[in-house]
Amino acid sequence: METVKIAPIKTTIKNNAVELRHSLDTKQWPSENVTAVAYRTHLQDSINHPTTTRLARQKYIDKPFKEYANQYWRNEQIVLNKDSETQRLLKELKGKMNKLYPTTQKAREYMVKTGRVDFDTVKKAKGYNWFDKLRIVFTRIK
Repeated sequence: METVKIAPIKTTIKNNAVELRHSLDTKQWPSENVTAVAYRTHLQDSINHPTTTRLARQKYIDKPFKEYANQYWRNEQIVLNKDSETQRLLKELKGKMNKLYPTTQKAREYMVKTGRVDFDTVKKAKGYNWFDKLRIVFTRIK
């Protein structure tokens, strides 16, 4: 029986997320060789390890301060709308998420966005009040 080493996978996912953030957060237009490949690599990580990659995305891509916020958004939209391979990977990821987590997907997204689960640490579990449950129901999934 072959054992899977978790630490190298986690490190690879983190490095790919950081690389994607740096290639998007720039004044320059996204390039096929750098930005699109970084986005595809991140999406492939998401398909292979959806929960871990979502946590990495939250910590290393979405949360940090963006030096060029407008250009970041522009670069991301260019890659998402013009790269057919990225669009295919997004559809594949969405299908996998719907298959793996048909009923808990919104709750997982809520836990990641509110910081109940973190990429590097394990936090003590706490219950949900009625307001949390209502927010989970109305959470929009990307």
